[in-house]
Formats: sequence, C-alpha cells, structure tokens
Amino acid sequence: MRYYERAGLLAPTSRTPSGYREYGEDALRRIALIRRAKEVGFSLREVRALLDSNGAAHDAVTLQELIDTKLDALRDRRASLQATERDLIALRARIGSSEHSRELKFEVLSQVFTMTEVAPVVTGVPGWLLAGSRRDSYEIGIAEEIHAAKAVAYLRCTGDPGDGFGTLMQVIASDDFSGSRVQFSALIRTEGVSHAGLWLRIDGPSGQQLAFDNMQTRLIIGTTTWARHAIVLDVEPSARKIAFGLLLIGTGEARIADCALERVAPDVAITAPKPPTRPRSLDFSEQDASRVS
Repeated sequence: MRYYERAGLLAPTSRTPSGYREYGEDALRRIALIRRAKEVGFSLREVRALLDSNGAAHDAVTLQELIDTKLDALRDRRASLQATERDLIALRARIGSSEHSRELKFEVLSQVFTMTEVAPVVTGVPGWLLAGSRRDSYEIGIAEEIHAAKAVAYLRCTGDPGDGFGTLMQVIASDDFSGSRVQFSALIRTEGVSHAGLWLRIDGPSGQQLAFDNMQTRLIIGTTTWARHAIVLDVEPSARKIAFGLLLIGTGEARIADCALERVAPDVAITAPKPPTRPRSLDFSEQDASRVS
C-alpha cells in the first residue's frame, strides 16, 4: 500500500487519531485495477497515467492504442516462444533418434546445439522437416520415381556425415491418438546405406520421452528393395507430442513412400525393445554361445 502511495497511485482516505492510514472502497477498487493492469503487462508508469486521466473521450483512444502496443509485443513474444519450442523439439529429436543418445561427445554435442532447423517450405517436401546431428550433410526431396501409385521422397547423404545422422521428420500434437496404440509405417528402399530405419517417439507434457523406437535392433543396411516397415507404440493419456520420421545414419540414400500414422488394435505388439524381466548370470557362469565351439 505504501509502495503504491509513493508511486503516486494511491492516497489514504483519512488517518486515525493515532496516525494509522484508513482506506475506503475506492482505494480497494484502485488496488484491484492496479493489480489486474500489472497482470496483463502494464507498467506502473502506464497505470499512473491511466489513473491520472480525467476520463475524456480521447483517453479511451489512448488506452486502445496502448493495448494494441501490448498485444503486438505479446504476439511477438508468442512467436518467439513458438520458434523456441520448435527448436527444442528438433533438438530433442536429434538426440532421441541418434546412436549417441546415451553418451554425447563434445563434437556431437556441438553439432546438435548449433544445427539450425530448416523450415518445411525450404525442404521441398511440404509438412516435413530436415533435421539431424549433421543436417548439412543430407538433403531431402521428392523423387521422380513413383511406387505403388504413390509419390516417393528421399533422404540422401551428400557430404561427409562423420558419426552423424539425418532425418526426414514431423512433429504433431498427440490429441487425436491419446490413450491409443499407434503404428507408424512406410515403404522403404535403400541404396548403399550404412544404417536406415523409421523412428517414432512419444513425448510427455514437460518434453520427457514416454516411448521411443528407432529400429536399432532391426536397422536397414546396404541396398534393399521396397518393403514395408513399422513401429508400434502406446500413446499415454499424458502425452503431448508425437514425433516420427525416416532416419539415415552415415552414407547412402533411403527412399520412402506411402507413410501412415494410425491407431491399431491393443493386441498388435509394441516394437520397442523391452528390458529383461529377470537378471542373468549373476555369478558370471553363463557362457557366451558365440564363443562355444
């Protein structure tokens, strides 16, 4: 209260014989106005200017102009936050779909954080993003090829990827799939790839990874003909985002067609590797079968 008085926003109605300040209903209304104005972004200086106004018609116009300024600043801030969200989602995807997801060396960490996200309009594949720890070593586009009456997209290594990867990907809200078991599938063929495969990730409200599979135990290697591959995961009710795409680690080219993200029945098996339910060889007596002659 005294702070508002010093700021010129409030004055006591009267004082008691002992010197205590007394405030009336008008003061309470002014305090409510001040607090609400601060909540929506007005500074104390702006609030003081409003309270000092004499209520003339031109003051309403001034207030509207001030609100418009606040709205413009808020929209700019929202656009900035949305851009930051997209960057963080892409950053999460680079790590989550990478073979380096457990241990990041400085070189890989630097690549992950310094990579710039490419807007969908730049990729030539509407709706899809190009990302990866070595994005500059990859390109995506629409191939001249048609397969099964479907258009074909490609993810191609064009430089030295080192230990990095590239991915053709999308991120969507999980609302339409909440509480369901989903399958991401696509037709894929490859030419001289080191490793390729699909990936699918379910993210929670704080960005935590709820479920993930990138075909690490069944990666596509070398040159292959068209075949359908699929990943199946559960979308928990707490999920917020679904990220998915085509992954290419190292060199080569992968082509993809007829993608589908759809609900499947609960009896369709989840593809993500499950941890063992029991410990093995606690006394180290179990022999490696591959070394037994």
